[in-house]
This record gives sequence, C-alpha cells and structure tokens, in this order.
Amino acid sequence: MVETIFGGGEPATPPVSVVQLFVEGIIPLIILFVLTAVPLVFGLRALYDGTVQARQTAAVWASDTIPIGEVPDTDGTVEIEGTAQKLSDTVEAEYSGTECLAYRYEKHRREDEDDSWQRVDYGETAVPFLVADDSGEVVVDPGGASRSFEQKYRDTDLTGHRDERKTEDRLEAGDTVHVYGQKRTATSGNEYRKEGDVFVGDGDDVRFQLREGSELGAVASGGLRTVLTFVMAGVALAIVLGVTVSGIAEALWNTSSLT
Repeated sequence: MVETIFGGGEPATPPVSVVQLFVEGIIPLIILFVLTAVPLVFGLRALYDGTVQARQTAAVWASDTIPIGEVPDTDGTVEIEGTAQKLSDTVEAEYSGTECLAYRYEKHRREDEDDSWQRVDYGETAVPFLVADDSGEVVVDPGGASRSFEQKYRDTDLTGHRDERKTEDRLEAGDTVHVYGQKRTATSGNEYRKEGDVFVGDGDDVRFQLREGSELGAVASGGLRTVLTFVMAGVALAIVLGVTVSGIAEALWNTSSLT
C-alpha cells in the first residue's frame, strides 16, 4: 500500500480580508466617535463655562464694593451695591403684568406626569435704571449683563391635556441689587442720558453682572453655579472616557482575533 503525505504541521491561517478588518476594527471606532461626540462637546463646553464662572466669582470676591458717589472718579471695573430705582421707563412683565425694571420668563411643558419638563419659551427684557445708596446714584445700562433675579411669579397648570409651568424672575424698584460692571462715559445722548454722563455698563475688560441681593449672595450664587457646572463637565467627560476605553479595547480585541 502506498501512503501519500500532502503536508504536516498546523494548517495555515487564512489571510484576514480588508472587509473583515473594516467591519471588526474600523466600524466600531466610527460608532464610538459618533456616540462620544455629543457628550465630549458638552463636557468641554461645561468645563470652559465653569472655568470662566470660577474666575468671575473669584474676581467679585476679591474686589470691594465702593460708594456709588465715587463711581465718577473711578476708572475701569466698578462694583456697587444699592437700591434699584426707576430712571424713566419700566417694562411690563410677561406673565404677571407687573411693572418692573427687568424680568426673565420661562415656560416649561410636559405631556404627562412621567415625562420631564421641557422648556418651550424663554425671554428677558430690561431698561436702564438707577442704583442709589447714601452717597449718590448712578445709571446702570443692563444691556449685555448676566442677570439673576428673584423668582416672583410661578404658575403650574395641570388641568389641560398637557402640563404647563410658567415662571418669572423680576427686578423691581426698591429691590437691593449688586452690580459688577465697567464705568462708562456716554459719547452721545439718548433718552436715558446726556453726552458725557457717567453710567455703569458692559465693557471689554469685565463680565458684566446684575444680581438681586448683596455681594455675598452674588458670590454664593456664582460659587454654586461653578460647582454644578464642573460636576456636569466631570460626568460628561467620565462617560466619554469610559465609552472610549471600552470601545477601543473591544476594537483591538476583535482585530487581534482575526490574525
């Protein structure tokens, strides 16, 4: 009997095709990029916003309020605290119809009680007003300011086919207000001031802030927002890191198992 031997040893491993490599290695990485893009952008933006807020809060904490009567003799950034007063005009708040100096409103809606509230409308309006203390008064032009006022209106309607909640924050004449802005001199006149008048407003060297209440309240509010923003950034970036490491490990495992 004749025995024919065709070969010995382990059988040869078939070559990995380009299609297999693409399906097992490249496509998972593409899916990984898509899944992490949104939380990555959100996390980086939250990290940036938190850093800016932290620096601004630290700047407010480090500076001192000055008597309003000293504003004309001060250059650059000024921090004042006093009583808000009507200058010439007021605005009518969106929901309550209350005459005020500034307001912000929001409307949230949900289809049923198991759903989360979704904001469907938002807006804010303000007019120039006076801030006064025992030493004097100064005009504040609120354009461009970050504003935080007490919520003075809230209405929740649960009787319709979908729930609605309306809220309104207002600054009214007589409220205590903290202002962190830049001393400005009017270069032209308008209905609120004459050319050459001093006022406090937005500027290139300051992040303009209006907060109802005292300096301590402004710092506490800014600190809380900073912490919450950093927490959101940390959660988002942790999700991105976890998904990325897991996805890359799986892609490498799939690729190595083909060879």
